[in-house]
Amino acid sequence: SLLGHEQVIPYNVKRLKESMLNIGHLVDPLVVDKKSGTVLDGNHRLKVLQIIECPYAVVQAVDYVGNDEITVGTWYPSVSLTAEQFFRLDSIKHEKVEFEAGKAAVDNLKAPFMLKTKKDGCFLLNPGNYKLKEMIEEQTYVLSLLEKNAVDYIPEEEIERMSGFDQSILIRRSYSKEEIVATAQSYHPLPPKSTRHLI
Repeated sequence: SLLGHEQVIPYNVKRLKESMLNIGHLVDPLVVDKKSGTVLDGNHRLKVLQIIECPYAVVQAVDYVGNDEITVGTWYPSVSLTAEQFFRLDSIKHEKVEFEAGKAAVDNLKAPFMLKTKKDGCFLLNPGNYKLKEMIEEQTYVLSLLEKNAVDYIPEEEIERMSGFDQSILIRRSYSKEEIVATAQSYHPLPPKSTRHLI
């Protein structure tokens, strides 16, 4: 009855499965919205439990949507690629933009990501007009192009600190609690590490 709201990273699932089987039990409970069954924290743990066909999971049930003590942010994917290297991965349309204008475009579903680089500045990736499901598909596609590269995920509040490094950062919008529950219930999960719940 539990609903994952994010896709998982296969390598992380493999590592976690090995760790859980070595320990012999679940270390941390899954944090779950008690009303919808949406897993807020523990999507990788949920996947491992499904793989090993465990019928039950220990959960910490919380009131989610109307609870101001639970906030949602995001993780920004980052890679060691220049803008030129990134654009050569596939035929990604890009448009140079100032940071604030690009952030507003991403927040308003006008582009799946904004690429922020130290040397070259900021670029909207595949700009257009998206609906939520289309945005999720486009973000998943762009992230799939990076599978052969080491992708790190940094919390959004560390964007300024990371700006001095040579990492290219993919800025994306934060999803609302309602959108998170809706994607889980429609079985259209968000890309990996799209949400960062602070409880």
